[in-house]
Amino acid sequence: MRFFAGIATSDQLDQMAKQLRGPFILDGGTDAISDVEYLASRKVRVALRGHHAFMATIQASYSALLRLHRGAHPRGLDGQPNAPFVEDALIKYPLEHS
Repeated sequence: MRFFAGIATSDQLDQMAKQLRGPFILDGGTDAISDVEYLASRKVRVALRGHHAFMATIQASYSALLRLHRGAHPRGLDGQPNAPFVEDALIKYPLEHS
């Protein structure tokens, strides 16, 4: 598997896919080449999308800790997951896919 960064247009990706054997890992990319089916048709098997989810996690953690520091009760924090979500995401899923 080959790793490519800096591919910004569909023309660039099309040329790469024609000239090289896949599969490929594509770093970043742009909105112009974000369609999953298109990427798959060009032998892209992993498309890295940046650190947006991690950054959102940092913001949520900071906001929750700040509210606690300012006196909020832990049960009053926004965004608390419900029991079925916790069970599926943290308990069942890892066991089914390990």
